[in-house]
Order: sequence, then C-alpha cells, then structure tokens
Amino acid sequence: MKNIPYKCRLLIFFIILLSSFLAYAAEDSVDFWYRSNADNESTKSSPYDQINKNNISNLKLDWKFNSGIRSYVETNPVFTGDSIVTAFNKTLFSIDPLNGKKKWSVEFDADIAKRGLTYFNKNLYVPTEAGLYEVNAISGIKIRKFGNGTSYLPPVIFDDILVIGNFTSIEAWNLRDNKKIWERSLIKDEVAARLWSGLSFDEKNKIVYVVTSNSGYLEDANIKDGGYSSSVLAINALNGSIIWQFQDIKHDIWDLDVVGPPILLDIELNKKIVPSIIALTKSGKTLYLNRLSGKPIFPISFTKTTEPEFENKNISRKQLKILKPEPFADTFFNIQKDVTKISDDKKNYVLYKLRNVRNGELLPTSIKYDVAMFGLHGGAEWPGGALSRDKKILIIPSNKYPWILRKNYFDKNENEILNLSKRNQIYMNKCIYCHGADLRGAHLSETQGDYYFPSLIGISHKRSNDYLNSVEEFKKNHLYISDAKTIDTKQFKKILSKVNYGSSKLESGPYNNFIRWIDKLRRINKNDSKKIISNVGQEDLSNLSKFFTNVDQEVWRNQNNATEAFWQLVLDQSRLPGSQPPWGFLTAISLDDGKILWKQPFGYAYDSINKKYYDGDMNFGGVMTLGSDIFFANGTRDSNVYAYDIHNGKKIWEEKMPAAGSAPPMTYMYKGCQYIVFTATGNRYIGDNKKSDSILSYKLKGC
Repeated sequence: MKNIPYKCRLLIFFIILLSSFLAYAAEDSVDFWYRSNADNESTKSSPYDQINKNNISNLKLDWKFNSGIRSYVETNPVFTGDSIVTAFNKTLFSIDPLNGKKKWSVEFDADIAKRGLTYFNKNLYVPTEAGLYEVNAISGIKIRKFGNGTSYLPPVIFDDILVIGNFTSIEAWNLRDNKKIWERSLIKDEVAARLWSGLSFDEKNKIVYVVTSNSGYLEDANIKDGGYSSSVLAINALNGSIIWQFQDIKHDIWDLDVVGPPILLDIELNKKIVPSIIALTKSGKTLYLNRLSGKPIFPISFTKTTEPEFENKNISRKQLKILKPEPFADTFFNIQKDVTKISDDKKNYVLYKLRNVRNGELLPTSIKYDVAMFGLHGGAEWPGGALSRDKKILIIPSNKYPWILRKNYFDKNENEILNLSKRNQIYMNKCIYCHGADLRGAHLSETQGDYYFPSLIGISHKRSNDYLNSVEEFKKNHLYISDAKTIDTKQFKKILSKVNYGSSKLESGPYNNFIRWIDKLRRINKNDSKKIISNVGQEDLSNLSKFFTNVDQEVWRNQNNATEAFWQLVLDQSRLPGSQPPWGFLTAISLDDGKILWKQPFGYAYDSINKKYYDGDMNFGGVMTLGSDIFFANGTRDSNVYAYDIHNGKKIWEEKMPAAGSAPPMTYMYKGCQYIVFTATGNRYIGDNKKSDSILSYKLKGC
C-alpha cells in the first residue's frame, strides 16, 4: 500500500467508502415490504437470509410495541427505510425499527388499512373506509385524500398513477393533478363482486390483478354465473378495461371466495419462461394461470354438483375441477366419515345438530334440509400464501372444519304474529324463551358460538300434523336444549350480550324480538329448561299445532312469508370443531409439477372437557418466507409463532406471544440486522379469548 501513489490510495479509499455506503444502503433499502405483503407481486417473501436454520435458536425478542388499542389488527406492516408503519382501528402508527418506540401517530375518521398500506416516494398511502389518504411518512401529516369509497387493500402506484381497490370498484388517479383517470365498477348482472382480500400489480405489462368475493347471496337467487364474483380479474392499469376473468365457483351461494393477494411470478416450465399468477380459494383449489392470457398452466375439467332434491333452475351445476396443482382442501363434508370421533358424547352431540342435513357436494340451501360443508373459512383465507425465493414452492395455510347452512321462513310484517303469540299462554309460557314472540328464533354468529333456535314460521308447511303432535318427536328435537349441561344461566348471560338481533330498531329487522324477552331468558336457571321441556304433553302439542297452523295461514294469506339463509359453525360441547382433527394445516406445493410436497397440522387446540391437546387448529395469521429457505407462520389460537424448513415442513423454532398472530409476519434489515415482526392482537373467531395490543420484533441474539 505504501508503494501506491497518494492519489491512487485516495481513490481506493473513496471506492471502499462508497462500497460500504452502497452495501449499507442496500441493506436498509425498501425493496421489500414497501407495500404490505412484501411487494407489488404480493409474494410475502424476502431475499434476506441472515436468519437461517443454523442460527435460528438464537432468535430472541428484541422489542415490543404496545399501541394502547386492544383491537383485532389484520394490517401487515410496511417498512419505509427508517420506520415500521401499521394501523390499529382508526390510528396510524410510525414505529422506530431499532427500539420499537412510537415516532408519531395520526387519527382518521374511519377504520384504516384493514389489509395493508403502501409506501412510495416518502409518502404513505392509507386505505380507509372513507377514501384513501396520502400521508407524509416522516411527520405523519395528512397531505390529501382520493375518493370517498371504502377501501381495504394497499394501493398500487406507478408513473404518478395511483390505483385504488374500493369495495366494489377500482379507480385510478393522477398524482400530479389529483384527477381521476378511470373507474371500473365490479357490479355486473346486478351482482356486486367485493374486494376485501387482495390486489397485485405487473409493472412491466401495466396490469392490476384482483381476487373477488362471492356474490353475497346464500339463497337461490337468479344471479346467473355471479358476474365478476369468485374470480381472478386482470385489469388494464392505464384505462381500467378488463383483460380477462377466471372464475372459480359459478353461481356461488356458499361464500367460497377467491382469497389472499394474488401472487405474481415468472417461472420456467418446459424450458420456457411463463408469466404466471397464483390465486387461492376457500374451496381448496390453487388457481395457477398465465397472467397475460388467463389460461390455466395445467389442464382443468368440470364436474357436476350433487343433484339437489329441490333443484333451482338458476343454479349452475357445472363447476370447475382442478387436479393440478393438487387440491390442498375440499368442501365436501361426509356425515358418515367426517364427524368427530374424539368421544361418543361429542359424536352424538354433533350428529344431533346435523340430523336435518342432506349429504351432498355444493348443495343449495333449502327449507327442506340443512347443508353441511367445509370451506367458509377455507381452505385458504384472507392472508393467502407465500412464495419461496426461488419461485419453486408455494406455502399455504388452510382451515378445515364444518359449517351448517340453514334456510328459515320469517314474517315480513310481524305485528299480527305478535298479537297471536301473546294470546297463546302455552306458547308464551313454554316456547317464547327460545323462539321469541315473533316465532323467528335466533342464532349466534361465527365469532360468538353455535346456539341456534329455529324459526317456527312455516313449520306447518314443513312438518305433518302427526309429527307436530308427537311427544316423542318433540323430545327428540329438544334433546340437548333440555340438558342442564348445555344450557344454563351462566352460558345464557354470556351469549345474550352477543346474540344477533339484526336491526337496532325494535320494529324491524331479524331477531329483534330477542330484545322483548331478554329479561325473561336471563331468569332461566339450569333446572327451568329441563322442567319446561319435560312438562310439555300431548294437550300442549295439540294446542301448539293448531296455533302454528293459524299463524302460517295468516302469514301466507297476507303474502308476508319470506326466507332467510345463514351459516353457523358446527361445534362440539368444548366449542371445538365438530369434525375430526386436524382443523388447520400448512401445505407446500411444487410449482414445477403441481404436486403437494408435504402437508402437516398447524398449531394445536386444547379440549377443555377431555383435557387433551390436538394437532392442527383454525388459523388466520399467515406465512412469510426468507431467502434462507425457512418460513414463519402464525395465527393459531395457541398464540404461538413457528418457523419451519420450507423443503420438508420440519418445525425448527417456536415462541409464545401475548395473543394469536392476526396478520402475516414481515421482515426488514436495519443497521446490519434482520428483524422478524409479528402482529399479535388475538383472533376474533370462536374460542380465542386472548387479546393484545402488541407488535413484536425478533432478531438474532448479539446482532
């Protein structure tokens, strides 16, 4: 070095200095996680490999941020280069990536960033339920607002064009002059396809890709093929025209959305580079398509659904069948094979709930029977999957537990029914507690439980007079309602504050009459229900049979009869799913040949009655892959976060968090260290009572 001339030494010094600076800049760049789900391609993948199989045992909690807002947060945070930004309800937070301390926060008038944010050119783009805001990333100051529509998805930005995914439309704005360039409605044939899951962008070809929800109907409406629902759509980002549509479920009346942000990749198949897109479905299919043409990568076929006993001619029985990639889940619930076998008590309890179910695949809801199926929470769910860095493997978290879909009659104008029921003392003394003064019954939602009190409107049309007068049939249908273990004061007090009343106005809306008799129901003790049921005799049933017939005649004569369809979870006495475990999985699919590489249970569930743990539980958090061929997964009700070997699914690390992960993990590099971030606010679904306001960041010990 001494023999090198001074000017050359100076040049070498500056080259080394510049190299160090560039290395540092690249290290702390925002090439990944500038947008929720990592990038415009929504890969949920990072090339960073500092954390790997050899050192993951040294991964330790580095900082924890507490927002002070205990809320279920699904926002996947973004990295701006010097901040982590995320949202809790109506508040946007900027967090120091080194120590987790709050830099700033800003309030909005509506809930924000349900599915994520976008960082671009020193600004944040924040979707809300009242339009999309541009916010300065350094100060948190709101700069301007675009549109007024409800938006859940992180937007796309290119060439000074902002593309926003609203709830039922997509629109583009010019960032230079604040003018709208185009808008594309996703309402077709009077059916609205909703955007609540994902949006991705092919910058080279200027194409925006979205996945859409089901039609919103559970009844046999004349919705043809459902317009743009249950589909993947390719949209020209320059003018809003729809380039192609690929639909998963035609005439979807089962809530089987296409879910998760669609993943874009270029993959070599048969020695050719194929521009591809991957979208996941609640029905367990992997839609693997050429993203320029919309054509499937592997051959597809079609199958017919089960012939319904009372078929509606509006329903398409021709449904898509995909064998490659291999399905990671399905919707068919076989009552003979799939009901829980954890214990005879549980099995009998679940079979009792399913006593009116007709076995079949994709049966429409009916007044004549109930429908049981998998899939309303997936298969895949809103977090979607993650791509390996070599673009050869797809990782999918999924659920598999049963649902029951029911259709009931109700009275559109209940005033006369209220007068009739009040005049019948037997009904008022023995039936009103569960079925209400309007005879409409009630049910709990999927986040609350599985209590179900059927509507008695139309029962004389559904059941014969002999059936209604049978004491034996009456007791069969009230077998578990009369069980003190199943229905008692404490349980009622817990559920009454959560029960679905429908409209807040007393004079209209489903289930409103719960309000009228809620006080009576609260006073039931654990012996009253058993006593009431056991004291119902032949004379009572004869009276009630005539009463129900009179009610139905009144409703039908005035043409006030209508139907409503809804779904509920099928749970056992421990509030665990009523099917055989496992109830949640992680699956790896080879994108070269479409075959499942491995599949295994994800997380675990605890049975409070049998005092046992079962592998594989419902999950809603998501997955993320690293360049070191490991991936992280969270979202199970056990409140754990896990790391796995991507090639064989072997678990290599786990850690308990304050509550379940509620969004996909993310990662960033800062000052030479790689961090892994988890949003752990708990799960809003049944059986997960832990809540938190925490975001946790992990790094290698000593880094």
